[in-house]
Amino acid sequence: MTRHKPIQGPLAELVAYISSHRVTEKAQAGQHQAVLPADTYPELPAVDYFQKTWAHLRTRRQLRDSQEQVPDNAGPLNSSSLVHRSLSLMREVSPGYLQHFLSYVDAVSWMEQMDVLDESAGKKGTEASKAGRGKKTARGK
Repeated sequence: MTRHKPIQGPLAELVAYISSHRVTEKAQAGQHQAVLPADTYPELPAVDYFQKTWAHLRTRRQLRDSQEQVPDNAGPLNSSSLVHRSLSLMREVSPGYLQHFLSYVDAVSWMEQMDVLDESAGKKGTEASKAGRGKKTARGK
């Protein structure tokens, strides 16, 4: 099996040129600091702060949304009530795990929505091709 070298476009070549030029400039300037590769960036404390804040706010909003879906007269085995109760207990026991769990559920939900959109686009394409074939045969008669 032969492996082919991936073809680099002009943008990839430009990025490679800039990163190699940056390394050369720092070496010529006599800087003795470690040079970071072009694909790594320094960690910014402000970004971490905002990510944590956003995750916390999003988790609170999702818990509030789950509570709104519980009917007022829900019984003990109502699925919405059970889901909200599980999320509330998870928040009490391990808030970090709850955030990870909800992000996982969001990802799975997003993938499911994309799958449904793909299926509906495929059905529309199939129906359009069937309709097109039907018109061709009708014209041919």
